[in-house]
Amino acid sequence: MNAIRSTLSAVLLCAAVLPSLSCTDSTTPISGVINVTVATLGASIDPDGYALSLDDGVAQPISVNGSLSFSGLAAGNHTVRLGGIEPNCTVSGSSTRTVAISESGNGSHVAIQFSVQCTAKPGSIRITSATSGVELDPDGYSVRFFALAGVTPPSTIQLPLNGTVDLTGLKAGNYAITLFGVAENCVVDGFTERTVSVAVGSSMEVPFVIRCVQSGGLAVKTVTTGVDLPTTAFFVELQLQGGGNLDVGVPANANGTVTFPKLLPGSYLMTVHEIAANCDPTLANPRLVTVVAGSISPIQVDVKCEVPRRIAFVFNEALRADIVIVNSNRTDAVQLTTNIAADTDPAWSPDGKKIAFTSQRDGNSEIYVMNADGSNQTRITTVASIDNRPAWSPNGAKIAFVSERDGNREIYVMNSDGTNATRLTTDGAIDGDPDWSPDGTRIAFRSDRDGASGIFVMNADGTGVRRLTSNSRPERQPAWSPDGTRIAFSRGVSANTRDIYVMKSDGTGVTQLTPGFEDAADPSWSPDGRKIAFGEISYYYGPEFYVISVTGVLYSAVTPLSPASNPAWRP
Repeated sequence: MNAIRSTLSAVLLCAAVLPSLSCTDSTTPISGVINVTVATLGASIDPDGYALSLDDGVAQPISVNGSLSFSGLAAGNHTVRLGGIEPNCTVSGSSTRTVAISESGNGSHVAIQFSVQCTAKPGSIRITSATSGVELDPDGYSVRFFALAGVTPPSTIQLPLNGTVDLTGLKAGNYAITLFGVAENCVVDGFTERTVSVAVGSSMEVPFVIRCVQSGGLAVKTVTTGVDLPTTAFFVELQLQGGGNLDVGVPANANGTVTFPKLLPGSYLMTVHEIAANCDPTLANPRLVTVVAGSISPIQVDVKCEVPRRIAFVFNEALRADIVIVNSNRTDAVQLTTNIAADTDPAWSPDGKKIAFTSQRDGNSEIYVMNADGSNQTRITTVASIDNRPAWSPNGAKIAFVSERDGNREIYVMNSDGTNATRLTTDGAIDGDPDWSPDGTRIAFRSDRDGASGIFVMNADGTGVRRLTSNSRPERQPAWSPDGTRIAFSRGVSANTRDIYVMKSDGTGVTQLTPGFEDAADPSWSPDGRKIAFGEISYYYGPEFYVISVTGVLYSAVTPLSPASNPAWRP
């Protein structure tokens, strides 16, 4: 080292005394160079880069994928240190390197590379609760959360009345946050369910503000009279009006009292669900009721039951299907057909004494007629083509049906004994699902003639065809109401779901009746026009059939056997 200092002193003296002359000496070493490069891969990379220092001197900035050189270095060991590394990044090897500059006559160049791998920074969600008012629930709340795009099941955590819960270590993405356990006398500002988008390394705030007031309550007394009283419980539901988020329900016996305590004062829409289909509340259902602070208000629900009506339906078992009839209160089910082939599409004659249906017992779909007790099953179509979907005329003299006997699916009409079959539609598209108007002058049907299947109507002789609906989703199975003023039908809501809709007989006033069902089909009006039976192909339960009021209130399940479909009320 003393030799190096002597040499350096000589060079400096030479430069000072003889600046115009070359002072190079063959014994003076050329200074060394250290070239440093950084290569960074991964996620959540800090755009500010790093700090690079030599021999613990002043640090110099270097980009995440950049290079920097230290020159004029004396021979010997030197320390290069890479700093400013974020916690989500790691350096391959060590962030501190020691390198040697040799004493060769021409100096030396040394290359160092730092390889950095970064991972995505986790995000977090902070959930806060702020509760004020009176009659606070000391148990606090529950919060359920889960990643919308993940496969991890939901997690539930407790949240105090006034406090904070932190969800940490979260991957970037959308999360569903739902607040549970809010007392009925309390209201949450905004929605109890929130969707939160967490970015890499971000911290999101989800505040819940809850305000509680002095509660009231309802004592709902059910009084059921009439005949064939139900043995199953009703279900009483309350929905807070005016933008509230309260929706509670409890089972209630046919004759008994249920209490809804600690309710938020205000107006509620009270609905009695799951009543037997032969029973109805005597007052409007649903109806408005009022909750007063500091008191339990009595409410009486009067239900009157009548003799149940018969409903025919298709019972599907394995590869066969049979016609069964049952009372609207689930009692007295009788199987009418027992053939190993499929029997479907039951249709009552206007006097209720006969049932027309489709059968494949002869190797081909044909129309049959039988007595209401299942006797005298008689084939009335005999051509070698598909015949199905029978529908009686109001006077019982004729039956409309669908046939492919002329090479295309068209609507025909024949005498009720199968004679004098006449083609009514002549379009090249598919026509089907005929149903007579109550006065016998018109037939509603579905057709694909304008693209998507829609609901059409024509005169009983096939003239005057016009379309009633203009929806782009497929529509099928029109059914006239007993008074002829309305038509129920099935409409596709999405690619995989259908619901029942009702419209006026001129095609106006279309209203969705069954929102939320998976595959509602085959609507059939009750003789009094107040209820509609329909089939439902559930993902979990398979084909079932239900009854719903024209106001959208669901009755208790009618199906005594499952799978079941194609319900048809007896006139």
